[in-house]
Order: sequence, then structure tokens, then C-alpha cells
Amino acid sequence: MIYGYFIKGTTGEHPSLQLNALKEAGAKCIYREENFYQKERPQFEVLMKGIKYRDTFIIWKLSRIGYSFKDMMYKVRTLLETGVHIKSIKEDINIPTGQGKLMLETLTTILNFNHSIQSENTLAGLRTALSKGRTGGRPKSILPKTPEVERIVESLEYIKERALLAAKFQEDDLSLPLNVILSKLKISQYNYQKYLKK
Repeated sequence: MIYGYFIKGTTGEHPSLQLNALKEAGAKCIYREENFYQKERPQFEVLMKGIKYRDTFIIWKLSRIGYSFKDMMYKVRTLLETGVHIKSIKEDINIPTGQGKLMLETLTTILNFNHSIQSENTLAGLRTALSKGRTGGRPKSILPKTPEVERIVESLEYIKERALLAAKFQEDDLSLPLNVILSKLKISQYNYQKYLKK
């Protein structure tokens, strides 16, 4: 069976252009995706349930299969592993099932290469930011000095003191279990761990 698949692109191209090209290429059963910007491609999923070994999958442009490069590579790999013949009209790609394994390895290499470049760029950007004295993450907020905020800060300081006191008790008297010490000091295990890690 020869399957066709198309989705309207971001440019102003008319869907009939793709539809006619798929029909001319011999597509008998054509699936149309309605929304290019949507991550989920429900028509592609329906197509994948029906497509079998030695079937042909024709598409206008290979990049239309997925919403990202990684997603496109995953879907092409899935088709090749199923033993499907892939044709892309615009890029003039014709992958017979016998050459599919080689194409799959090439696509995997490209994906890994793309991933390593992104990782290197991210690390280079972090190094540059650190050399300029900037660190990642959200900036620390400056709390307004209101009575409510002061009460919260005081209670946090109280909890911190209790956590340190619990640690001291445990060092001095190993016979008492930690949970008993924390219970007597009215402090939770979470707060104890939180303040000791600081």
C-alpha cells in the first residue's frame, strides 16, 4: 500500500499543492494533519497503526513529520524499523527498505551530532556568563520589612537554631535516637535536614 501524509506548513502554501503532488507520486491512502503547530500528530498515529512492512510512505517534505528535529528523526527511525519505503517529494529522498538501515544509522549520527553541538553551546554560554560574574537561576528576591515578614524570618531562625541544637544533642548523647530529640525540640525531620545541609 502507498500512504501519503501531509500537513500545511507555516508559509502561505496551499494544501492542494501537497495533495496533488502526493497523488501524482502514487499515494492511494492520504492522511492530512490540520495543525502544524500542534505537538501531537493524531493522523500520523492513525497512519502508523495501518502501515506495514514493504508499504510506501510519501511526504511532501520530510521535516513535516515532526514538530522538532528530534521528533522527526524518531518518526523516520520508526518507519525504517518497520521496513517502510520512505519518499520525500520536495527533497527528492527515496529510501528503499534495503538501504533503510544505512539511512537509519546516518540519521542517528546526525541526531547525536546535533545534540552534542547543543550541549557544547550551552556549556560555552555558562562559562561565558560565569566569567562575567553572572550565575544562573532566578535572582533572590528582597523581602519587604513588614511585621509579617519579620515574624517569618524569626521563626525560620528559631527552627534553624533548633536544628543545630538537635545535631549537638545527637553528638553528645548517642543513646537518644534522632527522632526523639527532634520530637522534644518540636522540629520536623525535613527542617532538620534542610538546615544542616546549609
